[in-house]
Amino acid sequence: MEKILIVEDNHLNFELANELLIRAGHQVMRAETMPECISAAKLHNPNLILMDLHLPDVKGTEITRILKNIPKTQDIPIVAFTAMVMNFDREEAFKAGCAGFISKPINVNSFVKTVEEFLEVSIEDKTTKEEVDSEAGNSAQKHSETTSNKYQRHNILVVDDSILNAEILEETLEQIGQNVKIAYNGRDAFKKLEEEKFDLVLLDIMMPDISGFSILKELRACPKTAHLPVIFVSAIDQTSTIVKGFDLGSCEYIIKPYKIEELKARVLSILKINDLQNRLMAEKKVLDLIFQFSEDGIILLDSNFCVVSCNDMFLEWINKGKEEVLRKNFCELINCKKEDCLLS
Repeated sequence: MEKILIVEDNHLNFELANELLIRAGHQVMRAETMPECISAAKLHNPNLILMDLHLPDVKGTEITRILKNIPKTQDIPIVAFTAMVMNFDREEAFKAGCAGFISKPINVNSFVKTVEEFLEVSIEDKTTKEEVDSEAGNSAQKHSETTSNKYQRHNILVVDDSILNAEILEETLEQIGQNVKIAYNGRDAFKKLEEEKFDLVLLDIMMPDISGFSILKELRACPKTAHLPVIFVSAIDQTSTIVKGFDLGSCEYIIKPYKIEELKARVLSILKINDLQNRLMAEKKVLDLIFQFSEDGIILLDSNFCVVSCNDMFLEWINKGKEEVLRKNFCELINCKKEDCLLS
């Protein structure tokens, strides 16, 4: 049983194709939009994709071009599934990566046979590729295991309205062992940030619904995400824009097009710094508890011997309130000369 993904917004066309293919023993999935198609292709790895070229929101050739640029989906054969095929449509489809055409309206007598001919070629190509790459596959598995052990895994959110850019970032970050989620607009980004905890956000600036700058402002205004590391990844290379990004609270700014290895290094550096900061914060909480609940009186002094902080036991010992002690000179508080304090 082969898996076939049909990208079709017309319900009647899909139902007829679905019925014919299921009767022939195939498993059928449906996508109506570009995000649905890319998600299904990555998740289910179908043996064949039937691609309508004239979807309401985007051309099927554009989706094909994106799929052919994503490592996880680039080897899936795609067949244009469309009506009114003009010469320029054929040329554009082949350039995008389509393997052939199936015309609408569907011919019930030949449709399944035509689909299975494309499937047969697909399976032969896949078998040949698997035989050639078997040794490389074993090596890749070892490399993958080494990679997952080498890098600590974090949750990263990529926010970019360009599906191709987002998918490339996802593939790049997964190569260094990271768990990646994608949001294609600001609304989706806020929803994912509400639902999950992320260690880092990679954020585009120019997006249709809300700019990356506005997203960062809202993140910094929310206590839950106020300290969440954010890296801008943008094609804008103007100094004023870069400076604005840092002023708003980004920890890095990467200009497109970027070098893959450089992006990996910058991301890993930010994650390492954030891990260290989180560890320091956790240790500080422990020290604060020890400081506060110690049975001994403890004070912290600055270089001028003024009290910066103290615990309750010290206040009890000196019999004063915190307002009477903070920023006061320690020697004056206990009626002692500085030299005597140092000696004691």
